[in-house]
Amino acid sequence: MATLGAPKKKCGQYSVEYLKYGFIQSPTNPQQPMCLVCEKTFLMKPSRLFEHLQKIHPDKSGQTLAFFQSLRDQFLQRKTMSLFISLSKNSDDGLKAS
Repeated sequence: MATLGAPKKKCGQYSVEYLKYGFIQSPTNPQQPMCLVCEKTFLMKPSRLFEHLQKIHPDKSGQTLAFFQSLRDQFLQRKTMSLFISLSKNSDDGLKAS
C-alpha cells in the first residue's frame, strides 16, 4: 500500500538549484544540466556537478550566484540572437530562389 506524503523527486531531473554550480537546463534535453562555462551536458548527481566546477573550472568555483545568473542571461541572449539570425538567413534564401 502506498503511503501519502511528499512526492519523491525523480532521479536525473534538472533542479534550479544547479545554477549555483554553474549549470542550467540543456536547450536540447531539459532534463539534463548544461555547464554554462564549457556548454557540455551531463547526467550527473548534484555532487558531481560541484566536482566538475571545482576540477574543470577552478577559477569559477568561488563565484557567486549572481555571476552564474549573468552567465545564464548572456547564454540565453546569445541563443535568442542566433535564432533570429538563422531565421533571417532562411527567409533571404527563399527570396533568392524565387
